[in-house]
Order: sequence, then C-alpha cells, then structure tokens
Amino acid sequence: MNSNESQDAEHRQVEPGSRELTGPLPDNCHLVVESVNGNWVRGTFKGYKFAAKIFTNPSEWGIDGGRISILQILACKDGVWLEEPEEPKPGSQLRRYPMIFSYDRGGVEGTPHGRELAAEFAALFPTG
Repeated sequence: MNSNESQDAEHRQVEPGSRELTGPLPDNCHLVVESVNGNWVRGTFKGYKFAAKIFTNPSEWGIDGGRISILQILACKDGVWLEEPEEPKPGSQLRRYPMIFSYDRGGVEGTPHGRELAAEFAALFPTG
C-alpha cells in the first residue's frame, strides 16, 4: 500500500447515520449521540453539548494520536449555558459559543475541567 492509499484508508468517510464511528459503547458512559453526519458526531457527554470529528482509525492529528481530530465541548450543561453566547456583531449572523474545551488537529485550549472531560471522552474511542 502506498502512502496515499494509507492516508485515504486512515481518513476515509463513513456513510451518514452510520454507527461505525461510535460502535458499541460501555454501559453508563454518559454519551448521548444526537446526530452522525459523515465523520461528525454531535450530542451530549456527561450533560455537556459536544461536536467531534471521529475517524475509524488513529491519526497523527488525533488527540494523543487517536481517532478524534476535532473535539469541541460547549459551556452548556444540561441545557443551561454556563457562560452566555456572544451576540452576533453588527452585519453578521455568526454567534460565538463559549467552550470549555477545543481541540483542532493539534491546537488545544480549555479549562482544567474541560480537559478532564475531553480525556474521558477520548477514552471511549480507543485506537486499537
């Protein structure tokens, strides 16, 4: 297999709505999947809203070399904002939603609690 085939296999898309990304989850893992669209998974984890890009295989871009290349955990627990979202700037419809954790292919920012939640979340998607 050449390096392009390896990269394609590592980052291949799955069918929308597929359970292949999440697979069987442990009982009481506190993960509720609300939608799967390609590699994007959205839902709640321990009451916090999240969006994650999860692949079937580990990657150098994943959290700790794992399967999750993007993870955003919003500052919204059990439907209540812990910090209010910013209103859109004049002339824009974009609203900034506060996060307690954000990982995007290597760049990380987050609160200590957000980092702890992210580690627990990532452990649900083992690399092997």
